[in-house]
Amino acid sequence: MVTYSALPTTASQRPVLLVVTPSEAKKRAEVDQVMETIQTELNPAVQIMRITDTTHPEVVRSFNFSALPAFVLLQQGQELWWHTGQIDSPDVFLELYQQVEIILHKTTKGS
Repeated sequence: MVTYSALPTTASQRPVLLVVTPSEAKKRAEVDQVMETIQTELNPAVQIMRITDTTHPEVVRSFNFSALPAFVLLQQGQELWWHTGQIDSPDVFLELYQQVEIILHKTTKGS
């Protein structure tokens, strides 16, 4: 397993996890719990950006999400992984973490 703290964390190298939440406060609160787990595991290796469907509707439309919340892992503008709906399964967390490790491993190897 790659140790995230040992990896370069400059803005140009870090992947971005875009988290799109619904604008309703109750639904955002559900996502907040998931975000705590993600931030604990992936910060500072991954830049996490949160938006709502009302603050950036053009971004939400451009991804054509079928449900919110939605999570998109990006590296230099390229979509590498995404998930729509609540992350409520350890398998989905594992998928995300594995994808981050692949990205960071490539970054440290200079690919």
